[in-house]
Amino acid sequence: MTEIKLNHQEQGERIGLLLGVTILLAIIVEGYRGWVLGVPLSGLISLHGWLGILLFCGAMVMRRTGRKIVTGYEEHTSTKQQKNTHSKFGGAMMWLLVMIVFLGFLRLLQVLS
Repeated sequence: MTEIKLNHQEQGERIGLLLGVTILLAIIVEGYRGWVLGVPLSGLISLHGWLGILLFCGAMVMRRTGRKIVTGYEEHTSTKQQKNTHSKFGGAMMWLLVMIVFLGFLRLLQVLS
């Protein structure tokens, strides 16, 4: 495999862990806000959070299809379907990430006010 593909594969393996830790940290912080600071449940639930969980699920699909592509290369089998799925999820996740960042900024303003 080329160096670029190996680098892509390594980063793909790390992104799921990074997203998982980030979401876990966000859940802990929201729990703290709810239990310690007394914020009502309606103030804890946001579209930003749900989209983050959706992004995590998409990252897991990307990870799974990426591993199938690598296995296909090693076994010399067709990887066309996995590449197509991987590519489409990648594009959708980029748009989702843009929305999450924007909503995160708005959420930060809401929490700080």
